[in-house]
Amino acid sequence: MLAAILIALVLLCLSAKVRSVLAMVLPVETEWFLWINQHHNAFWDTIMYWASDKRFWLPFYAFIIYCLFQNFCKKIWQVLITIALLVASADQIASGLIKNTVKRLRPSHEPNLTTIIHLSKAGAGGM
Repeated sequence: MLAAILIALVLLCLSAKVRSVLAMVLPVETEWFLWINQHHNAFWDTIMYWASDKRFWLPFYAFIIYCLFQNFCKKIWQVLITIALLVASADQIASGLIKNTVKRLRPSHEPNLTTIIHLSKAGAGGM
């Protein structure tokens, strides 16, 4: 019980610090996003449309697995399971803990920016 209370207090302290850092970073991030977004063109819109599709990356993942197999032939399953566990845990930490702690919108979802930004056919969140 005491450990749970300590963890909750640490998370609250971290949450306050994260919010203060975000208050400093957010204007710069928004400025960079708008600068990049205003330099859109048909070529990059097409690239971003396809790059946001999960299937687009399958050949890249196959190449990575091939390279891993070449270097770790005898331990390939251990390496792949370790990578899968790392990716799954990073995803859960990012979407479950950090996203819920920070509670901020992506720049492409920010209501104040929707009228001045250009989104590709993929939209604000990808395909």
